Amino acid sequence: MGSSNSRRLTLLEKMKELNAKTKATSSLQAEFWSQSFIDAMAESDSFRSLLDGACKNQDGSSIACSGSNSCPIGCKCQSSKCAGGGASIPDNELGQQLDMVFRLITLNEARGVNRDFFAVELGGFDTHFEMVDGLSTKFDIINSALHGFRLDLKAALLSDGSTLWDKVTVVMSSEFGRSVSPNNGGGTDHGWAGNSYVMGGRVKGGRILGEHPNTYNPAGTYNTGRGVWIPTTAWESQWYAIVQWVGITDQAAIDYVLPNAKNFGCNLYAEVDLFEGGTASLSGCGGCVIQLRQSFYVSEARLLIPDEQAAFCGIVVANVAPVEIRCFIQDQILSPLEVPVGNANYEIAVDYEINFDPTVINCAEVVMKNIDTDTFRAEAASILILMDEAIIQKAVVELAPSMSPTFSMKPSEVDMPSGQPSLSIRPSMAIYIAPYYGHKFVGEGECMGTLGGNVQFQKSTYNYLEFQHSLFVAAVRCPGACAPYRAYKQYRGFEFKSEICRCLFDSGTDLNQVLTDNGGLPQTTVETNKARGIVIASDGSSDWACYEVAPPKAPEVVDKFEYVGFGECWDASKATYDYFAVTSPEAATSAVKCGEACSLSNYPLSNGFILKKGTDCHCLFDNGVAVTGVIITDNGAGTGQIVLSNYVEGHCYKALPAPTNFPTK
Repeated sequence: MGSSNSRRLTLLEKMKELNAKTKATSSLQAEFWSQSFIDAMAESDSFRSLLDGACKNQDGSSIACSGSNSCPIGCKCQSSKCAGGGASIPDNELGQQLDMVFRLITLNEARGVNRDFFAVELGGFDTHFEMVDGLSTKFDIINSALHGFRLDLKAALLSDGSTLWDKVTVVMSSEFGRSVSPNNGGGTDHGWAGNSYVMGGRVKGGRILGEHPNTYNPAGTYNTGRGVWIPTTAWESQWYAIVQWVGITDQAAIDYVLPNAKNFGCNLYAEVDLFEGGTASLSGCGGCVIQLRQSFYVSEARLLIPDEQAAFCGIVVANVAPVEIRCFIQDQILSPLEVPVGNANYEIAVDYEINFDPTVINCAEVVMKNIDTDTFRAEAASILILMDEAIIQKAVVELAPSMSPTFSMKPSEVDMPSGQPSLSIRPSMAIYIAPYYGHKFVGEGECMGTLGGNVQFQKSTYNYLEFQHSLFVAAVRCPGACAPYRAYKQYRGFEFKSEICRCLFDSGTDLNQVLTDNGGLPQTTVETNKARGIVIASDGSSDWACYEVAPPKAPEVVDKFEYVGFGECWDASKATYDYFAVTSPEAATSAVKCGEACSLSNYPLSNGFILKKGTDCHCLFDNGVAVTGVIITDNGAGTGQIVLSNYVEGHCYKALPAPTNFPTK
């Protein structure tokens, strides 16, 4: 047999001969494959020639050397002669691949390219058994290969004083993550969420980006079971910055390269975030954020598929144009309708947010003008027609009046409209309020004892504070006006119609005292008639929209405690509490830890606890209760009394009494 080189030439000649046997009747696919094969062979020969000649003199002779520094870039000194490859890259499975990448990078000018994307791989991470031993070996391979690759790139000096390492970014990731919980074979199983490592000469390193779940509890929000986590950061988030770094900055070009990136709103990283000296940012981000809800009524139990989500956000962006925004779907909530609406049996409540550029100052007006329209509702409903022929042409928009550029809150589930007969199939003009303000839509009409045949607050009369202002052209402003009164146990909700907002209280509530406690009228009501009164009869107008305070949803489920809400820990029987501050820093990190510290087993007289996450965990007691020999009302270190507005940002949990007997089936 001949040499390997002669065998290669013989094989190439035979392949070219076979490839040339095409006729006039050959298919277009065959012709394309044939041409692609010929081009690939020619390019491969060209690369081989460049690689073979990179470390030799022009006449083909070897270059003598005394060390790698005396060889051209991309070459190393081997047996006193320059040879291709990096001096520090090890000869292992991954190192061999990175060595070829290193050599090709040094030949970028000769190859006529100004940017490259290379892919290398290392298998053997499907560690269902004996994970520790297997990973230890793999990590040694990775560490030595990347270390050598970096050293050789840093040693390659360029004419501008930088090194090749400054021109390279390395991304290491897997096609899927692993389960956090081990299996019984000493390994882990297939997961979902994972992590990526990004390194390079210009990368802002030493940081962990993204959101790590705050608990390993199997019942945690992001745990689907067996330690398989739902991702919190999009795969596209890192690539968005890298695409900009390599010079693709036109938005249309970025959308072509990363077609799914637009599904994640501003939850992406830009070049300015990941790279030293980066200038490209995220357009349509950094300004005000408005949270909204779009409800669809469908015949079958399902959620929006990814294509429908993208189509919906596309409609949002198109309707707000030319104002530059980003749309992001945060959550979908499927609820059965108590009473079918036409042929629809289910509601899909889609929580989403719109992010604005900092130059936009009238965000709410832009949304109201372009989103609160029959045209938008019809377009939004149209995305489901192909998937659900029985779609009801009714779409309801919810707007949250939070204008803060930095405010962010994960949407929580809220109760459905109860499907009363007054829900018509025509496009609704009502504006539903997002769950941050803790209200749910009840129905059209005033909030009287009956509305559309459905008992509302089980009240026949109300006291109200009424605000009239031109800003109240939409209900989006009304919950902001009534929000200061939600702490009062007599507060029941609000009713709204154009330019009129009524905050509703139980009959007999001292409204003068309400205003005194609140320090006067809300700042949002710059012009107000300061009206107050009693609703005793409905005027029969369908222009009103009724909203009830919604039951709060716990951010974390805590055993033996009931979630009361976000804000002060008041209830019908307590106006204030004494508290005992838990000194353990860990207790302030989660409601579960705080609940363990304030449990009835530790403090039998505890009423519950209030958690200001990351700052305070306070156990709550009646005034004057002695705990472990300390009277809490002495206001000493770590003790005190909760009064008005101490904890407007706290989560309140009420202690549940121990059962008096064992539960039966």
